[in-house]
Amino acid sequence: MQKTEDIVKKGDGGYREPSGGFGDDRQRGAMLIIALGVLTLLAVLGASFAQLMRLERKAANNYVDAQRMEMMSSSALDMMIARFHEVSNHYSWSFYKNTDWLFQLPKEDDLAHGRVGLEDPRVGRWRDYLDVAGYRFQYKTKVIDTNSQINLNGRQDTLARMLDNLGLVIERSARLKRDGRKTTNPFYTGPRRTGLRITGESVMLFRQRLEGQRFQSKNQLRQLIGDENFEIVKDFVTCHSWLDPYTYKADDGDDEVSDLALGMTNSGGGGKGVGGGGALRMPPAVGSPRLGHEPRYPININTAPEEVLIVCFMGLAGRRTFPYSRLGLGGGSITPVDQAAQILGERVFADEEIRDVTPRPVFVYTPRIEYNEALKIVQQIISNRKNARRFFRTWRSNDPGQPGFEDFIDSLDVSHFPGFNAAIVVDPDQPNNRPIRGHVIGGGATPLGRLW
Repeated sequence: MQKTEDIVKKGDGGYREPSGGFGDDRQRGAMLIIALGVLTLLAVLGASFAQLMRLERKAANNYVDAQRMEMMSSSALDMMIARFHEVSNHYSWSFYKNTDWLFQLPKEDDLAHGRVGLEDPRVGRWRDYLDVAGYRFQYKTKVIDTNSQINLNGRQDTLARMLDNLGLVIERSARLKRDGRKTTNPFYTGPRRTGLRITGESVMLFRQRLEGQRFQSKNQLRQLIGDENFEIVKDFVTCHSWLDPYTYKADDGDDEVSDLALGMTNSGGGGKGVGGGGALRMPPAVGSPRLGHEPRYPININTAPEEVLIVCFMGLAGRRTFPYSRLGLGGGSITPVDQAAQILGERVFADEEIRDVTPRPVFVYTPRIEYNEALKIVQQIISNRKNARRFFRTWRSNDPGQPGFEDFIDSLDVSHFPGFNAAIVVDPDQPNNRPIRGHVIGGGATPLGRLW
């Protein structure tokens, strides 16, 4: 009211402006708005800065953790390299019981390949790397001998069959099912046998399309079989292992897999073959087989898991020459020289049979080793390699106390192999003469049976 009254009050000179008018109020209101805007902006900048600081601190912590993890990995790698240089690893062989770096289940006396992961408490042990500010940094290692795995870059033409058999063996393996885990053939495009079947030859054709026509990492196999199937098979295959440059293959006969570069199959006829030997490169030999140079990735029999060893034996068959000689072959018979001769008469030369009885070789083809026979052989191998006196040091030692691998095979009884009654006998001089098989094999105590 007072202000209103002052506005209308007149003096001698007329209208007089009040001392506290609306102009000052408008100026004070504008400054308040500007001050509130500045304070809001500072609050937003402060909150952003605080958030940025939190992010920077978190990023710095993550970087420190990453560096610690990298140093832990390097420490684990250096530790394993140092352990590989221990005296126990300076031999040309590995003793299962004395090789503590193996990925194994010590309390079960079994390898852990394919059974458990690194996080399982039954394998390995956690090692301290750093204990600071209440935080303990630990690591655990998983070491698998790559020469105990099947190399996907092998050039032998039998590799496709080995991969086919690997899928079957994994599915039938009782060892992999001990923990209640359900394992199926991993060579399918989908998990648990769904999708398309991936054959060993398909894997070889896929390899031909890769850079350098070889696997750079076994993880590339995921493109064919998917992540779940890869987790099943990853402990049994590799693409980096030691190559033996002094191995050979037989050049007689056809390769199992023809020229994959041309996309041909077994039924497609001739081809170079994966192994480089060539389909029917040389005609079948009569006599000693001919050999061609073929470097291979060997399997360490002392460290390989049961499934890989079974795959190595499955499908093996052989041909050997058998010394054969049979009088009267072709329906003839031996007549005593003096039969029908008389004391005072002349000898009857017409009844004398004269034949060449020099022994000659015939080919005996042994049946291939199937799963059950391979399993029996491998179980015996695993039993031997756990024995400090009987694990495998060399190919042949001729020492029954410390046998080599060939000595071990020779010591197995006949129940570990296909029976001789299933052998195929071929006479190279008379390939169509099938009765010769009955001559060689027939009877209870045949020469072939004794030789077997």
